[in-house]
Amino acid sequence: MQVQYWDAPVEVNLEGRDHRRTITATCFACECLLTLWPNRYGPAYRAAVTTCVKAMRGEKDQMAARTAFIRAAQEADVLAR
Repeated sequence: MQVQYWDAPVEVNLEGRDHRRTITATCFACECLLTLWPNRYGPAYRAAVTTCVKAMRGEKDQMAARTAFIRAAQEADVLAR
């Protein structure tokens, strides 16, 4: 699988506010959602996982995955400001 990087990275604060991660591609966003995410129950989280998986399969575009990831980060209150 070839990594398709986003035009702009998304920064999230995980594992405490002092631990910032920079997410640069859909595959990294999916990994983050599935392994590090603090709240795996919200509708934006579920939509982000679905959208990221579809984007990795070529069924959705990368920007849709990035947008869904940002919404999930907002929902979980981990989007870096």
